[in-house]
Amino acid sequence: MRRLLLLSLMACGDAVDAPVATPEVGPSPGEPVALATPAEAFAAAEEAAGVPRGLLAALARVHTGVQMVQPLEEHPGRPGRCGVLGLPVDLVAEAAARAGVGEHAACHTLDAHLRAGAFQLAAWAAEAGVAADGHAAWAPVVARWGGVAHHPEAAAEQVARVYDALRGGVRVEGALLGKVDVVPDFAAPVEAGRRGVDFASAKWRASPNFNSRGSFDPELVIIHTCEGAYSGCWSWLVNSGSGVSAHYVVDEAGSEVSQLVAEANRAWHISATYDCKLNSNTRCDLSGVGSNSFTIGIEHGGSASQTSFSTGQIQTSAELLCDITRRQGIPLDAYHVVAHGQLQPANRIDPGPNWPWSDYLRRAKAACGGGGPVTPPAGQRIIDSNNAANPSGDAEMVVSSAWVSSANVSGYWNTGYYVAPTEAVSDPAHFRFRTTAPTCYTVEAWWTAATDRAPNATFLGWNAAGAEVGRRSVDQRGLGSQWVTLGDWLFTTGWNEVVLSRWTTPGAYVVADAVRLTPSTACPGGGGGPPDPCSVDSDGDGANDCVDQCPSDPAKAVPGACGCGVSDADADGDGVASCDDNCPGVFNPAQRDADDDSVGDACDPDGGDTAWDPGATGDTSTTPDAPDDTDTGSGGGSKPPGNGGGAACAQGGAASGGWLLLALLLVPLRRRR
Repeated sequence: MRRLLLLSLMACGDAVDAPVATPEVGPSPGEPVALATPAEAFAAAEEAAGVPRGLLAALARVHTGVQMVQPLEEHPGRPGRCGVLGLPVDLVAEAAARAGVGEHAACHTLDAHLRAGAFQLAAWAAEAGVAADGHAAWAPVVARWGGVAHHPEAAAEQVARVYDALRGGVRVEGALLGKVDVVPDFAAPVEAGRRGVDFASAKWRASPNFNSRGSFDPELVIIHTCEGAYSGCWSWLVNSGSGVSAHYVVDEAGSEVSQLVAEANRAWHISATYDCKLNSNTRCDLSGVGSNSFTIGIEHGGSASQTSFSTGQIQTSAELLCDITRRQGIPLDAYHVVAHGQLQPANRIDPGPNWPWSDYLRRAKAACGGGGPVTPPAGQRIIDSNNAANPSGDAEMVVSSAWVSSANVSGYWNTGYYVAPTEAVSDPAHFRFRTTAPTCYTVEAWWTAATDRAPNATFLGWNAAGAEVGRRSVDQRGLGSQWVTLGDWLFTTGWNEVVLSRWTTPGAYVVADAVRLTPSTACPGGGGGPPDPCSVDSDGDGANDCVDQCPSDPAKAVPGACGCGVSDADADGDGVASCDDNCPGVFNPAQRDADDDSVGDACDPDGGDTAWDPGATGDTSTTPDAPDDTDTGSGGGSKPPGNGGGAACAQGGAASGGWLLLALLLVPLRRRR
């Protein structure tokens, strides 16, 4: 089991990564997986610890969207969170011990995690004198769980959000938990009085953590996830002691945006100097400049490891993005709207592999009145899982009683979806539609992603004669809450179908949400002309060509650390991709290279010089300026200061006068799709 290691970037000025002590919470191969259903797990936690299951579910809704998230760090000094409750990693050992479960299970196994979280909450309730059989008096414990007890405004907002969820009820697979009519015993939230200085519909919550951009103007927008809930996120970023900030934070539902720093100023949201090679050689004139100097940062409540983001959050953020790019003259494309993890790949992955980039940019362009579709293309059709949304006599969705209607995982199309367990049985979900003439359609599917989804869910197209016209298997653990292209399929006159099969390895679930059909000329034998790149996925990686920065590389949609066609694999596990590693087969995270010959000291045949004299290897003379020698003399061989490279300060400036201890986050992340 590896540890989550975080070393520090030091002596950089405004924002500095602080050391974080984190328990072992990485995956443990071979550990048994609990079989409890979500409803059973919540009930068992209530019975064991005495915390109302509805309150647990409401905390899960607000902190993670009821998704099992991984313990990642976004803001130095603020612990990451894990599981559906968002258990802070600095409490994992304590909570696990209280519950009598393993530390790994407390983060990664649903029933053990809920038990650990419930016992920790119960201990805090006992300290506060909270009666276990009530709901209203739990409010201070709710605020403490959110890490916002120190900030009255954020605490009141957090409590209000959790109790709103409790009153409305939280649906998990097979049960509705909560729906308790209760008012928390806590001060009501106070409305922020001032509106955003740049985005009028935002709430202005000023952060002291900013400085001047100098001679730079905003050129890029960077997308982040908070690795925690909205209220805790913005309250940390306005804390002068945190040393970090962002321009905006968007809440999980898309119902609220906070602006913390004016766009004219430099927020401290990315700890890296800009390297244009990480962004398809875009704006190489800015390489070496602190990224904060010319970027605008948007944080989002949630986690980079979550499997889906709500439609409301994506829509609100897209409208904010449109407003920013229109006012600042920033191109609205995948080269000027980029991920935090793309520009700081050494120790960040946010907003994560399931951020719906295609849908996000499409919505932003629609909000700006271009790039569409503002209105659907002529002839486009959507068959929804809710038949009330389907035109009678032209389209319908048909399922057996084995399929259960659900809205448990956010990010669904329209009102919800159908879910069914996988097994060797012929019982598909049918998306049926009628055509009056043979028609070629680009077929796309929408689903909500989660870790229990099938990795090989198969969609098939059948024409009116019952002949198969196309199929594609998809991994429903990821690519959630966006349209995913299945193919260009030619249908015949009459009633045709796109079906989702349940027939695969048992032990998972398949989700039938919606299917979209867009007229196309790309079907074999169905017409000529080049296909629309936004309807084609040439390499089959789930990213359509119009947004895929590596359209011929099925393993990548962005160049990453090594570029298209080259794996970002890290053979020695030291956090540096093999393509950039000066000792690709030897663990050497610091990448020390005393003689600057591009061969790291850890694998240099002469062990690495103490003199700065690059050249041929193997020289062992005592002359200070001889190439690759092992002398320790003082003449002519000292490496000049400031040539060490590496990440910049948290607000992006060069590490002038500072020194680098190299920050690397070494966690074997299991992608949760």
